[in-house]
Amino acid sequence: MTTHEILRKLGGYRAVARALGAKPQRVHNWTRRPIPARFWNDLAALPAAHEVGVTLEVIRAAQPAAHEAA
Repeated sequence: MTTHEILRKLGGYRAVARALGAKPQRVHNWTRRPIPARFWNDLAALPAAHEVGVTLEVIRAAQPAAHEAA
């Protein structure tokens, strides 16, 4: 699953931004850049995440290997 697919499954980047209290542009940028590791747990904890199969492992796997250590 790609970051774009993750965000789509969670309702789109605007819905994710609203849920995380982030600016929509920041979340949209994740489709071109890695999701910052500090947001991984918050994404996996969103109510919709469990229903659509977005787990911490899925989020981690969607990120470039170099970013996982961050």
